[in-house]
Amino acid sequence: MLENTLEKNHELVSLRETIEETRAQLNKMVAIEQNHFNEDILSLSRTLDHMIYRYMALEIRLKPKV
Repeated sequence: MLENTLEKNHELVSLRETIEETRAQLNKMVAIEQNHFNEDILSLSRTLDHMIYRYMALEIRLKPKV
């Protein structure tokens, strides 16, 4: 149980870093690209959405029960 929690905490930290990097990359792409419906932008945005969803799910699961 403790090992599983440690793995989930590590995944949470790793996801947080990846989300920040992806968000920065997406912001750069949006600043440069005139067409915000560009498939690369939409794809990266969907990827970011999935990472944020996973992060939130992990955070809720790891939150101490009161």
